[in-house]
Amino acid sequence: MGRKGDHMSRTMKNVLNQSKRPLLGATALALALGASASWAQPAEVSIGVVPAVQTAMPSILAAFLLEHPEYADDEEYEFVFTYDPSGVLRNAITDALNVDPNSSPYDLFLAADVNDPQALYDDFGPDEDGPVREPEDYSEGTLMLWSNGDSSSIDANLDPVDFREDFTTTAICDVAMGPYGVAATQALDNVYAIDYTQPPYDSQVIQYPNINAVNAAIVAGGGEAGGTQSGFVPTSLHCTAGQVTPPPGATYRLFEPGVDYAPTIHGAVVIERSGGETDAAQALLDFMRSEDGQDIFDEFCLSFN
Repeated sequence: MGRKGDHMSRTMKNVLNQSKRPLLGATALALALGASASWAQPAEVSIGVVPAVQTAMPSILAAFLLEHPEYADDEEYEFVFTYDPSGVLRNAITDALNVDPNSSPYDLFLAADVNDPQALYDDFGPDEDGPVREPEDYSEGTLMLWSNGDSSSIDANLDPVDFREDFTTTAICDVAMGPYGVAATQALDNVYAIDYTQPPYDSQVIQYPNINAVNAAIVAGGGEAGGTQSGFVPTSLHCTAGQVTPPPGATYRLFEPGVDYAPTIHGAVVIERSGGETDAAQALLDFMRSEDGQDIFDEFCLSFN
């Protein structure tokens, strides 16, 4: 009996051991699949972009990927765009780099001016043992004033006195968040003799958080008294095939860079970061600065003047 019991005991152990093997195999397979899934995640190229160039970016990216097929496989690379005013993007980068020089949220910062990229370079560039590469210009915007209504006609012949008397509200971008708000205040001063900080204009010139919000306010205002009668935005928001094309029924005027306002040159910086895709970011910036890139920007009223 003892030997039979020993035999049965050994048999049961073998059965139990056999029953455990598939479970262990399934666990190992699940772990392997999980690891494989994590390996399959595409490398993210993170780009912080101002709304002034938002309309052009899908065309820019499509042309870039055709010219650089090494980045075109969406299983290997994913280009992620975050659209915010220059000031918002710069603050996010600054806050992150102050905590950890390798923790920038973006591989590439496309600003609406040259000041924000330069400030990042001064504070976090190679001289400070930081990750920010030297700034490079990539495009230029132009300024327009437009109104969405027949009762509020705007053109280059509009008398400054009439503008001051007839337009009770004018929308601009927050001057602390981007250069187009600053450019708007310069045009108001140089063309219409309006100081937006002084009464009654301090209550008539309304600042919005970004240029898309400015544009939406003009659309909603409809040009009628009591609404947002007019506003300043980049021409890129209303540009088709290189020509300014505001909505039907709208009126507008353009302003001359260097005369009515300081030119709005757009600058950029590539930022090295942990787990980032610096080479892809630099390649995209190089393409934007190339002749092919400038041809695309020209279609959106964004090429260098």
